[in-house]
Amino acid sequence: SGNGLMEINRQRIRQALSDHQALIDERIRLLEEQRTNLKAAKAKLDNCAECDHIPGAENNFCQPCQRTGIDLPAYLSALF
Repeated sequence: SGNGLMEINRQRIRQALSDHQALIDERIRLLEEQRTNLKAAKAKLDNCAECDHIPGAENNFCQPCQRTGIDLPAYLSALF
């Protein structure tokens, strides 16, 4: 019947919308993760302002940090 087909179409559309929402939710999660990583890199860069070391080949571009011995955040390390 026509009503049965309409219901099947609504279900398909509802599923497509739900799938799309799940993709957007995952993208937002990844963006939030990137935002967190950027904040960590910016905070570490602020700490670098107080350091006498200059990133270069002789100190593996400050990897790990010459003051703390801790690995640099990936977003910062990639720029040195």
